[in-house]
Amino acid sequence: MIERLIYFIGGIFVLASITALTISALAVYGLATCKTKDENVRIINLLLKENLKQGKGESIVYPYVSSYTDDTYFIELPTGFEFKQLENLKGKIENALRERVSITNDNFTYSIKIEKEKVETPTNVPFSLIDMKKEKIKVAVGVNGDELVYLDFTKAPHTLIGGSTGFGKSVFTKALILQLLHNYPDSELELFDFKAGIELADFKDLKQTKTFIVKPHLAQQEIERIYSEINERFDVITNNKCRDIFEYNSKSNNKMQYKFVIIEEFTILLDIQDEVSTILVKSLAIARAVGVYFVFTSQRFSADIIDSKIKANIDNRICFRVADVMNSKIILDSAGGEKIQIKGRAILSQSGQQQEFQSFNVNQNDVTMVTKHHLDINKVKKEEKFWA
Repeated sequence: MIERLIYFIGGIFVLASITALTISALAVYGLATCKTKDENVRIINLLLKENLKQGKGESIVYPYVSSYTDDTYFIELPTGFEFKQLENLKGKIENALRERVSITNDNFTYSIKIEKEKVETPTNVPFSLIDMKKEKIKVAVGVNGDELVYLDFTKAPHTLIGGSTGFGKSVFTKALILQLLHNYPDSELELFDFKAGIELADFKDLKQTKTFIVKPHLAQQEIERIYSEINERFDVITNNKCRDIFEYNSKSNNKMQYKFVIIEEFTILLDIQDEVSTILVKSLAIARAVGVYFVFTSQRFSADIIDSKIKANIDNRICFRVADVMNSKIILDSAGGEKIQIKGRAILSQSGQQQEFQSFNVNQNDVTMVTKHHLDINKVKKEEKFWA
């Protein structure tokens, strides 16, 4: 019995020792991690001093690191030194840091940047909710390499999504709505689904859904109503001497909610109702300031259908696989979409800056898991009664 007790106590002592060593090792690792950038500064400064110093005695001068960010070290280059001298140290700096670097002169701002190894973008990204509640109005839509890609509606409020059937356009739209529901649950949805309601049907019974239209000839009246609401919001904001919805909400107890107008296959609507184009152009011009954001999708584009004035007001362009260069240019104003071969892969052009990304792959379980928290019971009961 005593031997067992001694063995037990000894085991605790060994375990405690191992735990202490583990904590100590983690502390040292954390300290080493914190010191990495300072260590890089020391190494760069040492190389600069050894290889580029000028003068003698106390009058020695040499380039040095004046400041740094996550991966860039800014170099102060004193009078008498040439940028070429700094460039010639590239090999030695890379060898000392064990990193690939680029050395640049941006309008006489000199820097050494550590080049991160490019991570290949995956071909399938399972859907996950990305918390962006602290942002004004910004959502994650996919990944590029190992970095998230976002739609920032404060920078570019309206979005055009195009792509051939089966390449991820509709899945992307669902993922976008789910991210909005998670991060901005008080937002309002105005849904127009001209594919007989099959694409957005999962969202028609939500508390957030104010409109669910599937027949194009019924759409104009609702779009006119939305335009009237945009003007009413604008009047409220300006009458309170505010510039936009963000300033108004920061000062008012009666908060305005964001509104998303999502129109699936909107070219069908433009085909049959020319008046709608005029209303949309007027809406897009002032909607940003009042927190109303339009999202247009289509698989069929032609320059004679999409009004150039509508496109001029849409700075977010998302292009999935398209049939040819012409279609890519209509969506992105550039080629590229015709080269995409992977489902869910797209090119995002946001305020003129392009990047390729893999969008989140949403399945029905993902939709159900998110939407079940936002169902309007009265709408569901009404639907059940209708089909009974």
